[in-house]
Amino acid sequence: ISGISDIYIVAVYKCLAISILTKISSELCKDANQASLAAAVEMGGSFCALGIVVPLLYSMLEMLGDMI
Repeated sequence: ISGISDIYIVAVYKCLAISILTKISSELCKDANQASLAAAVEMGGSFCALGIVVPLLYSMLEMLGDMI
């Protein structure tokens, strides 16, 4: 798709799926009056998304370093 590597597209889809599942899980916890569990789910989702994005950021920084 428009010259973008499949690695980046897959990472975006994974982050999107994580955010959707995290939001749904968090809202279910809030509906069950479990606010602390909802906060933990949101934090866990953030860490999972960060774990997917960090290697991509590292490769982008390497690419920028090669350009300079």
